[in-house]
Amino acid sequence: MKNLNFDSGIREYAINGDESRVIRICVTDMNLGKRIADCENDVEQIAEKYGSIEHPDMEQLFELDREVRAVIDKAFGAGVSETAFGTVNCCSPVGGGKLLFEGFVTALAAQIKADVQAAAQQRVRPEVAAYLPEHTDHPPDLPQIDQLTEAEKIALLKRLLG
Repeated sequence: MKNLNFDSGIREYAINGDESRVIRICVTDMNLGKRIADCENDVEQIAEKYGSIEHPDMEQLFELDREVRAVIDKAFGAGVSETAFGTVNCCSPVGGGKLLFEGFVTALAAQIKADVQAAAQQRVRPEVAAYLPEHTDHPPDLPQIDQLTEAEKIALLKRLLG
């Protein structure tokens, strides 16, 4: 079998330095931000469902774990929660008064943010740069393709594909 090798934007993260527990996330995925934003409603529903339970029983803790894992996998990809937490309930308390999943999401978000910023700083081909705003302190917004004329769209496609 032949391999196709190209930069797909995927970054690998070893969980707590354990290279047998690696998650892979495409930090340049234009849908990543949307998936994370879409999960906000799911998180609110989970908080509403379980937030008022003062002393949850084992079944409720199991269901809470299952629902939080589903949200993490929806945002970051299938299997991420399994790799990150194994069989441990992701709502288990850890140091600093946090729950296990909170520590994970905090660490992952910081790393993804750094990797997204690094990817945004990479040199853009001149034919693409013509459609991007000048460099600022934050990653550039994508060009508004729907605001281009048909001729500009065709010219952009030719430059990108040529």
